[in-house]
Amino acid sequence: MYKPKTYFPSPQTWQDKTFYFAVTDRFIDGDSTNNNLSGNFDPKNPYKVHGGDFKGVTKAIPYLKSLGVDVLWLTPIQKQAYGEYHGYAISDFYSVNPTLGTFGEFRELVKTAHEYGIYVCLDVIVNHSGDLLNAKSGKWKWNPEGYELAYKDKKKKHFPKIFQNPELFHNYGNVADWNDPKQVLYGEFPGGLDDFKTENPIVREEMLKIWSWWIEHTDVDAFRIDTAKHVEISFWNDFIKGIKTKAKELGKDNFWIFAESYEFEDHKSQRFLNPDSIGENTFDSVLNYTLWGTQKEVFGKNGSVRKLAEIWEENKKSFGETTCNKLMTFVENHDQPRLLSYQENANPNLLKLALVYNFTAPGIPIVYYGAEIPFKGGNDPENREDFFKTENPLSTEKENFKLISYLASIRKKFRGISEGSFEIYFVDDKSILFKRSFGPEKPIWVAINLSNEKVKLDLPKRGIYYQNTYNQIAMLLSSSVFVEPYGFEILTQER
Repeated sequence: MYKPKTYFPSPQTWQDKTFYFAVTDRFIDGDSTNNNLSGNFDPKNPYKVHGGDFKGVTKAIPYLKSLGVDVLWLTPIQKQAYGEYHGYAISDFYSVNPTLGTFGEFRELVKTAHEYGIYVCLDVIVNHSGDLLNAKSGKWKWNPEGYELAYKDKKKKHFPKIFQNPELFHNYGNVADWNDPKQVLYGEFPGGLDDFKTENPIVREEMLKIWSWWIEHTDVDAFRIDTAKHVEISFWNDFIKGIKTKAKELGKDNFWIFAESYEFEDHKSQRFLNPDSIGENTFDSVLNYTLWGTQKEVFGKNGSVRKLAEIWEENKKSFGETTCNKLMTFVENHDQPRLLSYQENANPNLLKLALVYNFTAPGIPIVYYGAEIPFKGGNDPENREDFFKTENPLSTEKENFKLISYLASIRKKFRGISEGSFEIYFVDDKSILFKRSFGPEKPIWVAINLSNEKVKLDLPKRGIYYQNTYNQIAMLLSSSVFVEPYGFEILTQER
């Protein structure tokens, strides 16, 4: 199997980076001949394969570079149990999904991304596989006594072969109570996904081999870990230590690993950042779901802007201000409705303002594909729209494209935004004014107005201020800034 002769090095820091997350099958269709290789192609069915693939993503790399993307995160690329389009039902952990293309085409995707200075993040699953096993009794309700497992079809089994032992999977049935810690760890998701015994040394060793192999053979740069809370912490300590060691051997000294923890209490996500017994081997970051929930209420449902200040205080208390700058933040993703779907005929400026906050408040922003359009789909699968079916999908003239490109550029330009302190200077129900600052660098001020009227926000009287919105620099003639209805301003301050 092909291995790169040299490996793309890690960045010194990930905090100034902009991530872009795409559902691979729904992004760009670069090769229609592979669409039905799993026999699951039906572009009219939202649960079937629609045609996006590696060649399509590769074609879009220049577009993503223009957008300001630093890191491309794709849904899982491995072969699926029944040709599932989404990638989260792996049957063969060492093969690519044929509807997405070939291994060589994925390698070409990574190589092209690196040529444009874009890192590639794999979506990693160790908690479960596709649904190939079932109880011999046919019953599958939660049962703490367990069931005897067997393959549904002897021709459809897991790969590698070591996983073809049913005793390596939990056998307790579907989760019935999500508040029961045992069920969260050992139960199967309703709907069917075989749940690995990640406490078993055989599973642990093989998972480390598998995902190390993907780094070694594809030159990827980061991992997003799916369903982290459904796996015991001791697994992660061992796994992350092994992955980081492997990455360093290949010259990737700062391989980035962040966790999905679908929690709305900070302490439940904070545990993924706690050091192990020797003070290392933790995740680098975790998705900030508490902030997402607040942004949904404020920008999606016309909630009070004061909630942004409240959740900031909670995040700061739980994680610490330095760590907050490393949390992965997002406005939309594949598991939640699009922001503009929460209100009928929602003002499209609400998404723009949410993006402004997401890029300039603490955290590393993730743009979910289609925010540039903008898409307005509701619950899964409506939030996994076909990007390639929109008019001129790779056009760089879209309003949201230009906004995201600008926001990505100022994150790189001003260290205060990516690493600095965060101070809310003013907030009421419809507007907020905050400052980002880092050491001797000039402070950055951000003003956001969610009302339908122009607002006047007063800045500290000391210093000279320059409007920097869309890099159109103009000096303020007073220490007040006027923000248009559903508008924003970004300013620099000369001390």
